[in-house]
Amino acid sequence: MFDKKTEIAVSISAIFIITFIAFSPSLKNKFVTWDDQAYIAENNSIRQLSIENVKKIFTSAYVSNYQPLSIFTYALEYHFFKLDPRFYHATNVLLHLLNCLLVFWIIMLISGRTSVSLITALLFGLHPLRVESVTWVAERKDVLYAFFFLCSLVSYLYYVKRQSIKYYYCSLLLFLFSILSKAMAVTLPIVFFVFDYLLNRKFNRKLFIEKAPFLLLALIFGIIAFIIQRSDGAAANISCLVLLYQMQIAFYGLMSYLNKLLLPIDLSAIYPYPARGHLFNVMSLLSVAAISILGCVIFFSKRFTKKIVFGSLFSLITILPVLQIIPVGMFFMADRYSYIPSIGIAYIFSEGFVWLYSRKYKYESALKLAQNIILLALISMLTFLTYERTKIWKDDIVLWNDALKGRPESTSANYYLGKAYNDRGDFEKAAAYLSKALEFRINRPIVPVISNAYFELGNSYNGKGDLDKAIYNYGRAIEIKPNNIEAYTNRGVAYEKKGDLEQAISDHTKAIELSHNNDMAYYNRGNAYLLRGSFDQAILDYDKAIQINPSHVGAYNNRANAYLSKQEYDKAWDDVHKMEALGAKVNPNLLEDLKKASGR
Repeated sequence: MFDKKTEIAVSISAIFIITFIAFSPSLKNKFVTWDDQAYIAENNSIRQLSIENVKKIFTSAYVSNYQPLSIFTYALEYHFFKLDPRFYHATNVLLHLLNCLLVFWIIMLISGRTSVSLITALLFGLHPLRVESVTWVAERKDVLYAFFFLCSLVSYLYYVKRQSIKYYYCSLLLFLFSILSKAMAVTLPIVFFVFDYLLNRKFNRKLFIEKAPFLLLALIFGIIAFIIQRSDGAAANISCLVLLYQMQIAFYGLMSYLNKLLLPIDLSAIYPYPARGHLFNVMSLLSVAAISILGCVIFFSKRFTKKIVFGSLFSLITILPVLQIIPVGMFFMADRYSYIPSIGIAYIFSEGFVWLYSRKYKYESALKLAQNIILLALISMLTFLTYERTKIWKDDIVLWNDALKGRPESTSANYYLGKAYNDRGDFEKAAAYLSKALEFRINRPIVPVISNAYFELGNSYNGKGDLDKAIYNYGRAIEIKPNNIEAYTNRGVAYEKKGDLEQAISDHTKAIELSHNNDMAYYNRGNAYLLRGSFDQAILDYDKAIQINPSHVGAYNNRANAYLSKQEYDKAWDDVHKMEALGAKVNPNLLEDLKKASGR
């Protein structure tokens, strides 16, 4: 009906338009507390596009991950758009649209069929499991690493087809960009072998030497990622018994991913580790049996086609790092982990659908009409589910209430919902959910979340004016996690309110010891010194806070107060002018006192 170029143009347009419609609600979403604060709102290293800050980005880990290229994109956005969430969401959506087009391109290169490429790209792009990766700003690393991952694959396929070394070097560079965006990209060199298998390349010494630079990069960055996760407590030491349990988790998780891909219901921002017991043992054994049977079917399918083995290996290899064989993080699975792996399953379905469609039947026209209706219904259903799921990420309250619907005893969901109510100033509701999080900790002891739950409960009591209970809960947070900087900081502020300035200074000093580049820690200790009348020490701390964060208005304000107390009026006026230059409103009491004292 259409020539090839027209088919491709129409397919690309359809992918772009339908996928954009499905994810369009995310453009109205806010930031969520979950990692968005750490990566963006509270990340001083993205505040300026200076050489020093860029160097810091590429030499630092954030939230137990080394992903400098992803953080650098936030710095670019902050430079132009500050903290307007619309632009951060728009970048994620744009990257996802480009990834859908890259999937289309890759399948065209290996199949040569527009129909297979179109269906694969739509199934990949529109599946509700994509929502977390696209709609969660902090998951920029997912869509960004996938973009370079897929670009590297495209370049590799051109290298194989044309044997031009420029495509090889381009693929290697793109792989480096991918791995600098997210460590999960380390699977790409093994994926190349899967494509070699499909393309009938001979497995010889030359083929392995060809992959050596890719494998070396994967090894280096894989070790870096593991060391960072281990040092931050995100990766655990494992004994033989724990390894056996984690293998159960791996099979159970793999089966769960397949279930969610085939039937995308009961999706959640969190999937806590299942409680050990008879039911879990039965479920994990059934998962082992089901995966084994499926593996046999896939193995025997190679007698007829390589496509099923290819798609299955692609999915298995790319999902393998997050199957929790080595326990990392708080959850045994996550929607975002299926981003790249789902391409293999989508490809198998698409090849199967097109194969059935091209078969000759007795009632061919009627059956093809039925197949077209089924495909249209499937695409429509996925579009609707994704459109609605995207709205769940509107804000913290909506997101965590949704997570609690199916998992009311989730420690993490109760904690994050409590934190969200704290941020809104609803301390009664916050305390209720945080208490639930601590109540359910017995079954699932997650150290970082428990420490943070006590910390947030301290904030709830602090907000309600109960300083003794606030101080107690901050103390419990520190007992569980001795490097909880925020707990030391807020306990120090609570001690200030009680008038115990020596203890406040001690807590702020501990926070500084734990984080030398924390402007708020210096600012808070400066406040305690100011209240004690130690003006010179206060000024030194405010100097340090401003050195770390030149836009710290509070430090300028309080340093001006310290200079006023020391009768150094010119220096106080300098700080006032610096605040005005930053566009900040100067405290009228400070201005009045300074005018009277200086005679201006």
